[in-house]
Order: sequence, then C-alpha cells, then structure tokens
Amino acid sequence: MYLFHHCLVYIYGRVLVGVEWPIALEFTILTLLSAGTVIAIHEGLVRRFGPIRLLFNGKTDIEEVRKQPGLVEAFTNRTRGRDQTRPQSDPFGASAFPK
Repeated sequence: MYLFHHCLVYIYGRVLVGVEWPIALEFTILTLLSAGTVIAIHEGLVRRFGPIRLLFNGKTDIEEVRKQPGLVEAFTNRTRGRDQTRPQSDPFGASAFPK
C-alpha cells in the first residue's frame, strides 16, 4: 500500500492544482484524502480477499489475517469473540511490568 498511495497523491494533487486555497489547507486535504483512501482500500479489499492480498502484500494466510483486529476493532476494543490478552481494567498492560 506504500507505493499505491503515490498514485492517489498525484491524482488528488492534480485536482487541487486548480483551486486557490492556502497551501496548508491544500496539504491537509491532500493528506487526509490519500490516507483515508488507502486505509479504506486496505481494510475493504486487501485484508478480506486472498487474491488481492497476494498481489498487494504477497501473503495468502487470509484466515490468520481475519483473526487479527481491523482498524475499527483496534481502537474500539471489539474482539469478534476472541479471548483478550489483557484485562479491561488494565488497558495499557501496566500490570505486566514488575515493581
């Protein structure tokens, strides 16, 4: 996905060439659009379909990938029925460090 984002930066950048906005605003919009599109493509296509995963990542272990949390689950602590490795009362794993 690293190389794929260059195409999106070019495409979105060409669209933004015609506007007369402050450069900081254009940069922010370009960054958010390209990052958002890459994340959406990766979550929606690459992680879910074996042939596309093989083309973009060189991996075919789709069942193992489906066990891993996606972007939304990583930030919301949803687990799809899997055992959690850390208790909810200790979200940062502080109890793993001896005193």
